[in-house]
Amino acid sequence: MYLLDSDTLRLYQDQDANVLARNRRTPYADIWVSGITAEENVAGRLGHIQKVRSGKSTGSLDDAYAGLHQTIALLAAFNLLAFGQTAEERYRTLMRECKRQNVRDMDTRLAAHALVSGMVVVTRNTRDFTRIAAVARDFRFEDWSTPDGAPVQTG
Repeated sequence: MYLLDSDTLRLYQDQDANVLARNRRTPYADIWVSGITAEENVAGRLGHIQKVRSGKSTGSLDDAYAGLHQTIALLAAFNLLAFGQTAEERYRTLMRECKRQNVRDMDTRLAAHALVSGMVVVTRNTRDFTRIAAVARDFRFEDWSTPDGAPVQTG
């Protein structure tokens, strides 16, 4: 089973040929979006709406809300996996283990969610997730943006 990172979700939305091909070959029931990925995407859209309202960003409010609606529709097209207390506790442990790895908070949360759910993260952010895999040996991830979408070898 697979847990999509925000970058892969964006590639899906942008109709990336490799991501779409792998998505078609994978059963719908095996592809999930974490509450963390949903939070990250919706927060980004809401932040953009606030910037447009305050004049700190160019663009129209209509376009900003259209982007939010697109994000909600995209998320609704996938199975959504709630991020709960067990994942939060694994995240806290993983943060301590990755302290010197310089990994983004949301990436660590997504990895923790995958670990407690027995899932594989799908991302093209191989740099940060390789750092996590060096600490959490049972963590797995793949990059579907490559032609073969093969699992990333982490050592």
